[in-house]
Amino acid sequence: MKAKSIFILWLMSTIFFISTSGQDIVDDVFNKGNTLCDQGKYDEAIREYDRVIKFNPFIAEAWNNKGVALINLEKYDAALKALDKAIEIDSGMAEAWNNKGNVLYVQGKYEESIQAYDRAISIDSFSELAEAWNNKGNALDAQGKYDEAIQAYNKALEINPQSGAPWCGKGDVLYAQGKYDEAIEAYDKAIWIDPLLAGPWNGKGAIFYAQSKYDEAIRAYDRAIKIDPQLTEAWNNKGNILMRLNRYGEAVQAYSKSLTINPLDADAWYNKGAALINLEKYDEALSALNKSIERNPRDAKAWNSKGNALKALGRITEAEAVFARAKELGSSILDASEDTSEISSTFPIKRV
Repeated sequence: MKAKSIFILWLMSTIFFISTSGQDIVDDVFNKGNTLCDQGKYDEAIREYDRVIKFNPFIAEAWNNKGVALINLEKYDAALKALDKAIEIDSGMAEAWNNKGNVLYVQGKYEESIQAYDRAISIDSFSELAEAWNNKGNALDAQGKYDEAIQAYNKALEINPQSGAPWCGKGDVLYAQGKYDEAIEAYDKAIWIDPLLAGPWNGKGAIFYAQSKYDEAIRAYDRAIKIDPQLTEAWNNKGNILMRLNRYGEAVQAYSKSLTINPLDADAWYNKGAALINLEKYDEALSALNKSIERNPRDAKAWNSKGNALKALGRITEAEAVFARAKELGSSILDASEDTSEISSTFPIKRV
C-alpha cells in the first residue's frame, strides 16, 4: 500500500497569538507554549497550553495548538479531542478543521478527512487555503481518486504557485498512474521551487527503480536521505535496490537504519531477514523474520522466509510447520533461492 506522511505546514499554519487586553500573563504562557512547540519540545508546550486552558477553557487557539503538539507526538486520539474542543468553541477556526483533517488522514479515515478539509476551505478568512487544498489532494490520492487529487493539487497551485508540495503530490499521482515522464517533470518542478523537499527525490527514486535505472535510483534516495535522514521509506527503498544488485551487506545496513528510525516496520524487518538469508546469516535472519511476523502475523512471505532460515539451520521439523503456516496464508513459494530474492513493499512514496 502506498503510504504518505503529513506536512510540517500544520504547525506553521496554526500558531496564534492572543491579544486580549488585561491577559498579559496568559499571553506570555501561551507564547511560551508556541516557542516550545517550534523547538520540538511538545510535552513542555502542552503543559503551557494546559496552563492557559486552566485559566480560561474557552480559548480555542490554546486547544488548537495543544492538538498540534499532540499530533507531533503521534497521540492522534488525544489530538482529535483537543481539536474538536477548539471547533466547539469556534466553529469558524479553519486551522482547527485543517488539523482535524490531518489527524483523520493519518488514521486512514480519508472520507472524513476530506470533509474536514472542505470545512476549512469554505471559511473565507482562512489564509492557508493552498495547504488545505494540498492536504485534500493527499486524501483523494490515498483513495485512488487520481483525477480529483490532481484537481485539488492544481487548485493549491493556483492559490500559491510557489509551493513545491502540490507539485510533489502531482508527481505521486502520476507515478501511481504509470506516467513516469510526467511524474519526473512534476518532481523536478517541486525541487526547483523547494530544494529542501525530500519527497520528490524519494519519488524519483521509485521511478528510476521501475525503469531499472538502479544507480540513478540510489543517487535519488541518497539525495532524499541527505535532506531528511529520518525518511524511513528512502532507507528501506535504497535497501531494496541494493538487494536487486546482490549487495546484501549494504542492504542490511540500509534496512537497519530504517529500523532504527521506525522499529515497528514489518516490511523492513522482513527485507532485512531476506538480505541476511542471502548472506547465510541464518540465526540473525530468523530473529529479523520473527520480528516481522510479530508485527504482521499474516504475511505469508515472512513465514515462508522463516521456514527457509530454519531449513538452512537444519531445523527441518520446525521448518515444515512454518511452511505449512505460509501455505495457509497464501504463499506458494517453497524454494529458498526464489523466496529470499523477493523484497517486501512496492517502493512507497511518503510526503514530507
